Amino acid sequence: MYGMSDQASGAQQIVQELLTKYPDVQAVWCFNDRSALGASAALRAAGKKIYNEAAPEAGAVLVTGMNGTQEALEAVKAGIISATYAGQSEKVGAAEIELLYRIVTGKIAKDQVPPIIICPYKRWDGKNVNEAPIPTEATFTEGVIDEFLTYTAGHDAPNYLNHYLNFLKNL
Repeated sequence: MYGMSDQASGAQQIVQELLTKYPDVQAVWCFNDRSALGASAALRAAGKKIYNEAAPEAGAVLVTGMNGTQEALEAVKAGIISATYAGQSEKVGAAEIELLYRIVTGKIAKDQVPPIIICPYKRWDGKNVNEAPIPTEATFTEGVIDEFLTYTAGHDAPNYLNHYLNFLKNL
């Protein structure tokens, strides 16, 4: 379609065109939060309501972003986008440092580290956005890696990855 950028304006233009072909669109999933803001602007300009998990309305359009930025969290609170999925980058970084520390200090043997560690995403929407931490103010204590290791063990990460790779091969 276009040389899509990470900016709201690119997504806004795409969604404007989408609405001419699919005026009854029910959901728009975006690859980042800025795109979700642009998609929402186009939808609202076309008279569409944005879906809010805390106060669902029939006919409202679900608009999701990705990254859990402060801008997106504020947009969810304001009803501008429906949700953002946060990869918890700050927590992932802290967990990586803690894992390296445990390996270097001998608290964990390298062969005890799973070959794949899944980092769960957190969905922030109208029901829970007020609980969302401010990304720039994130603080962590020792043990943050344990959450990822427990999550990974519960999801059988190597098999999860194999299923995903097989899915991609079959596209």
